[in-house]
Amino acid sequence: MFFLDNEIELPRNEDDAKEYWREFVENTEKSSSFIFTIEALDGKKVGSSYLNSIDERNGTFGVGMIIDRNCRGQGYGTAALRIIADGSQNDF
Repeated sequence: MFFLDNEIELPRNEDDAKEYWREFVENTEKSSSFIFTIEALDGKKVGSSYLNSIDERNGTFGVGMIIDRNCRGQGYGTAALRIIADGSQNDF
C-alpha cells in the first residue's frame, strides 16, 4: 500500500524486491523518515505508520499512517501514535 500511495514503482519480481529491501535495511545514511509496520498482538499486519520531515534542531516531525479498512476503529492507530509519541522523547 505504501508504494502505491506514494507512486513508487513496485519491483518486477521477487529477486528485485529482496534487493530493494536489502538496500533499504543496510542504508546507514541518516534518514529524515522512518516507516513502521503496525501489527496486532497476534502478529497480523494491520497497517503502517511513517515519520517524515524530521527536524532534530527544532524537535519536530510529521507523522502519518495507513490502517487496513477492516481494522479501522479498533485502536491500532491510537496505539501506534502513542508509541511514536513516547519514542519521540528518545533518540531513534
